[in-house]
Amino acid sequence: MKDIKERSVVSCQIWKEAGRPRSGPVFDIYRKDKSAYKRELRANKGVEKEIYTNDLHEAVHGTVGHPNLDRLEVVLLVLVVLLTILLLLISLRSTLLKFAQIILCQELTA
Repeated sequence: MKDIKERSVVSCQIWKEAGRPRSGPVFDIYRKDKSAYKRELRANKGVEKEIYTNDLHEAVHGTVGHPNLDRLEVVLLVLVVLLTILLLLISLRSTLLKFAQIILCQELTA
């Protein structure tokens, strides 16, 4: 992480000294190093959040994990997915019924 930050700072200084070009090799190196540093920051932020969440879970439950709780989480996730699919199908059904009514009305008036 430290190397990536140093590389980003150096390439930024070079880019500024070059007059802040908007294209060319100096700009390409600057953008590549800057995005690599930002990507590393985001990755480390996610790791810190995961560690915090795991520590909080362990503090609340007093254990590292319970097999039954893991299965329960999976079952709940599957239920949420199935409920979402059911709601989409209900919405699709009502849309198809409205569409069929429109077609029937057009055929009757024609």
